[in-house]
Amino acid sequence: MTPRRAFALAVALGLGFLLGRVVGPPSDATGPASGAPPEAPRARLDRYLWGVARNPPPPTPSAAEHLAAIPYLQGYTPAHDAADVTIHDPRRVQPGHNFFTSAHAPAAFLMDMGGRVLHRWGIDFAQAFPGRAIAPENLGHDRFWRNALLLPGGEVLGIFEGLGLVKLDRESQLLWAVPIGAHHDVARTPDGTLYVLARERVTRKGFNHGSPILEDFVCVLAPDGKLLRRTSILEAFERSDHASLLDRVRGGADPFHTNSLRVLSGPALERSGLPARPGDVLISIRQLDSVAVLDLREARIVWTLDGLWRQQHDATLLESGRLLVFDNGGNGSNDRSRVVEVEPGSQRIVWSYSGGADTPFRSMALGAASRLANGNTLIVEAQNGRAIEVTPEGEIVWEYLNPFRAGEKRELVAALLSMTRIDAAAAAAVLN
Repeated sequence: MTPRRAFALAVALGLGFLLGRVVGPPSDATGPASGAPPEAPRARLDRYLWGVARNPPPPTPSAAEHLAAIPYLQGYTPAHDAADVTIHDPRRVQPGHNFFTSAHAPAAFLMDMGGRVLHRWGIDFAQAFPGRAIAPENLGHDRFWRNALLLPGGEVLGIFEGLGLVKLDRESQLLWAVPIGAHHDVARTPDGTLYVLARERVTRKGFNHGSPILEDFVCVLAPDGKLLRRTSILEAFERSDHASLLDRVRGGADPFHTNSLRVLSGPALERSGLPARPGDVLISIRQLDSVAVLDLREARIVWTLDGLWRQQHDATLLESGRLLVFDNGGNGSNDRSRVVEVEPGSQRIVWSYSGGADTPFRSMALGAASRLANGNTLIVEAQNGRAIEVTPEGEIVWEYLNPFRAGEKRELVAALLSMTRIDAAAAAAVLN
């Protein structure tokens, strides 16, 4: 077992099971934590997070046996008294609203830059998928949405991790639900076609010593949720020039753990120099430490890049043609994560952010990063329930500490699973 796998499980075991089964209250009943003088709790929080970064929990002997079956938890960090927006420089932030998912509820939220929730979408799993059983690897995933996508007109798509995809209208009425094992990410093209990651428990010769694995797929759906196409990422590797990468993960039950998907098109693709065509998808594969391009027409991997990150998330192709990647493991760092901007051809890192000496930045699971219109970068430090907006110079101009809590006694900060900055027009479609 690799050290990073041991650490991931240690966090889950130590902060999940030792503090009690992590079960969030129904809906969004857990409101913001009570306030306190701003400087003292912020200082205490910084000291706590930096302590965790410098002294991560040690691995446990039983970690290797059960890692693949440990689901995402609703919270990882003990609750503290710092919450809501703690930094806000209105002159330098990207204007807009924030659309986000938090692990305390099966819902998505729209809030203003001051942290005030303006709208909520949500539905209970049992209502969306009545009578559906939940496999061990997905235990607890019915209690939150792993990710969500805001659609024109105020409709939303929500992912119950490893279970299915739902579409709700502005008033949270269910439009459709598809039980395809959707997980991590969903994208939409201008014509309404949907692309979503999905997985299925199967047995594959040469993998996991003959025991079942979680095989990842890219599914293409019509706007009404009808499945149009399903492409196996494993088979796409097997028929490609990159098949040897599979040797790294043949022994695991979750060999890929693909965690992001972007449909490639337009000038950004042309500038990138990637050997890809419009309609190909860029995917991030955590267990391979690789970002790859999947040609859906040929069902074949046509490009990969690794060696620059560890257990990365949220690979995005910027308008410049460069890649933006959330590097969870800091390319081997023991005490922090980072976000990197990379030229695909030269593999040169042209920008990175890893926090400062007094501002720890670490999320060994989950995490996201997006480039904003003003050149700033929105970063989701998911495990600590924190989101920040940083300038190109690395200065924090906006910070949000998730006020929602998880756990039977609200003893944990709810993980901040995703966040997107949306403009005034998209917000108006919801609020007006």
